[in-house]
Amino acid sequence: MKIKSIMAVTFWLALVVCLASPVSAQLTKLNVGYGAIGGGNLPAWVAKEAGIFEKNGLDARLIFFTGETTAIFALLSGDVPNTQVAGAPRRRSP
Repeated sequence: MKIKSIMAVTFWLALVVCLASPVSAQLTKLNVGYGAIGGGNLPAWVAKEAGIFEKNGLDARLIFFTGETTAIFALLSGDVPNTQVAGAPRRRSP
């Protein structure tokens, strides 16, 4: 009975030590391009400011391009692995 108690206390102490010690994982660097300042690019900024990228192991850097066409060219050339762009608004017919 005494051995079981010692083993149980040892287990719980080990568990507390393992859970209490912070695990410092290195974040993966990610460049995210965007080509306009507006509501269409809001999701990238919300994710950055809310810490969603960091929670998922990403060190995201938002890069502004002068125009969404330039952002798409940067994506196609491989300068940035992804971009946040929005298309032109849909025209309504009369």
